[in-house]
Amino acid sequence: MNPRVVHINISDRGGGAENIAWMLMNECEAEGSMVVQVKKSDSDNVFALGQSWIDFIANKTNAIMQRLGLQIGIKQWLGLTEKHNQTITKLSQIEAYQKADIVHLHNIHGGYFDLAALEWIARHKKIVWTLHDMWAFTGGEAHTFGDCSFEKGEVPMPQSDIYPIGKSLRDNRKRWMLFKRMLYKSIKDQIYFIPVCDWLADGLQQSYVWPVEGNLQVIYNGVDTNIFSNEDRRHWLKPRVLLFNSDNPYKGSAEAVEILQTLGDRIDIVSVGNSTSLLSEIINHSRISTPDEMNALLNKVDILLFPSKAESFPLQVLEAMASGVCVVSADVGGVGEALKKEIGALYKSTDSSDAKIKLEQRVNSLAQSREMGRRAAIKVFQSFDKTKMVTNYNQLYHTLTLEVNS
Repeated sequence: MNPRVVHINISDRGGGAENIAWMLMNECEAEGSMVVQVKKSDSDNVFALGQSWIDFIANKTNAIMQRLGLQIGIKQWLGLTEKHNQTITKLSQIEAYQKADIVHLHNIHGGYFDLAALEWIARHKKIVWTLHDMWAFTGGEAHTFGDCSFEKGEVPMPQSDIYPIGKSLRDNRKRWMLFKRMLYKSIKDQIYFIPVCDWLADGLQQSYVWPVEGNLQVIYNGVDTNIFSNEDRRHWLKPRVLLFNSDNPYKGSAEAVEILQTLGDRIDIVSVGNSTSLLSEIINHSRISTPDEMNALLNKVDILLFPSKAESFPLQVLEAMASGVCVVSADVGGVGEALKKEIGALYKSTDSSDAKIKLEQRVNSLAQSREMGRRAAIKVFQSFDKTKMVTNYNQLYHTLTLEVNS
């Protein structure tokens, strides 16, 4: 009998964590289902958490605060995002959760899940937690931008207003660190942490909250190489550089646009999101709706400039590599675990001059950059195909199910 696994995430469709959870739910051997705060698909295997009276009051209060120009939620302001969500009551009403052997967590931050519910869940089921960011071992930050105070149970100062933490009336981050430390220790035999790269695994194991003899296994994110593949049709003469252009200051787009501007008409720019408004921009897509559309776009460019300042093991980089794109990326998170120097280029995330040098090198050596892209596609097929990821999770699920039934 196949294991029964219920995934828990903020939503079922969206960014990297959503894509990984969706892939695992649908492609693993386990009987998969998903519980989310916000349901976007029409899948019969996805169930939205119900709304409690506390949720109702909080939502009404948030609406009033927004009309007053206050861009913050009441629970966030009070420091209660991971409390009073009535998670246990809500999960108990969902049959897929009741029948599950394993609860597979993804992103549980964002103010919809009570962290304390893990102790209750661990009494009845095994827990797998795929870590897509640093939140599980910090005071609430998804990324700390190089600050390592979480290793000592301390927190970055001043308090960040970056999602998912936000400003609050009282800084409870140290309390959350202590709570996580005690919680993880109490359930360490029932919970299995799965960082998506070695960089996250190292951070977790060096953190204040890590339980001695905790269960940990790195399983890299994977992409569908049946969709993302190198069509090897790059015959145009001028280098084409792709940028995912975002308003989010931590995606680094503003600095990237400045760098692209210095290259003038030596390149053609393709952007997704906001237009760069540069004269060398030849294509702008406000959004890409499907993986097939993304693969088609990636096969129309030579180089991806990826300037993000906060990443773990991003699917955008893997998808670009799989499609034969030479990636020039900020050296953040676990990007360097996939992007070796023979298939791409890394630059210091805080050094725009280094970014410009690395990009210019790739632009000036177009034939070499295209060859690097070809090797990158082979690397992803060999090491980061979704089949390998799914196989690793299948093995983990079956091992845990044997423990449950023993």
